[in-house]
Amino acid sequence: MTDKELKEAIKSAYILTETDAEKRFIKKHEQRKLRLGEIIKIEFRYMGIKSLIPGAALCLLMMVAAGSGNTAFMLIISWFIPLGALMPMALLSRSEHYHMDEIEAASRFSLKFVRLVRMLIMGAVSMVIVIMCAAVLKKNADISIAGLLLNIAIPYFMSVWGGLLIVRKWHGRMNILGPAAVCVIGSMCSIALESVHRAYEAPAFIIIILTAAVMAITVKECIKFVKESENFSWNLC
Repeated sequence: MTDKELKEAIKSAYILTETDAEKRFIKKHEQRKLRLGEIIKIEFRYMGIKSLIPGAALCLLMMVAAGSGNTAFMLIISWFIPLGALMPMALLSRSEHYHMDEIEAASRFSLKFVRLVRMLIMGAVSMVIVIMCAAVLKKNADISIAGLLLNIAIPYFMSVWGGLLIVRKWHGRMNILGPAAVCVIGSMCSIALESVHRAYEAPAFIIIILTAAVMAITVKECIKFVKESENFSWNLC
């Protein structure tokens, strides 16, 4: 008998047939398939309704200011829109803050997939809030598209980019302090850019190019953040 025939004989001798009871037991404990909608619903429950409060408050204040016709108040509220990026940063770093990221990485879905879903949800919600505030400001304060980009879009995306960069590079329980500082700087940039635009009236195409560049580096940073989600080279102790 050759080695190959011997291996086949041993293999056939140890083939175990499943009984009906075993099949029923395995089927009973099989993992339930989850659709994307169900995963999003789970992540919404994880984030909680309180994560929507800051953005909802900004929209409400903007509408109240629009109803009163107070243009100056509307501009002041728009300066705080970059602070809306702080809540997504806090949610993205929550797992690491509570030392749960390694457990999430070993769960049913990869940590990359989970964080990607969270980023998509928070990004969609944030963009709805930013667009709503910009639309109210455009309609009631008669601000140009270039002014909206300088006053809202560029500072907001700068805050998201800086916050993600710090969360990705700075690991630890206090890493939310960095994004908080970046969001405050983003609000200050909003004031500065709006003042510069009033004084010098920069060409619209330059502002559009600048906005596209800031959005591009933000998307690039998002991709880096997702790719490095399961890199545990640091010490969490």
